[in-house]
Amino acid sequence: MSEVDGISFVVDEDTDRQFGTVIVDFSSGFLGKRFMVNYAGGGSFRGSCS
Repeated sequence: MSEVDGISFVVDEDTDRQFGTVIVDFSSGFLGKRFMVNYAGGGSFRGSCS
């Protein structure tokens, strides 16, 4: 588990070993609110918030 700016993140060991450093970003705009998780090696995951 890691904590950044008071927010805790839990990542299983296999995912951590496979992807390493991740960048979590939050955006709010025309398409709504969402989190984006980008891997330092490329690729991303986008999830919506209500």
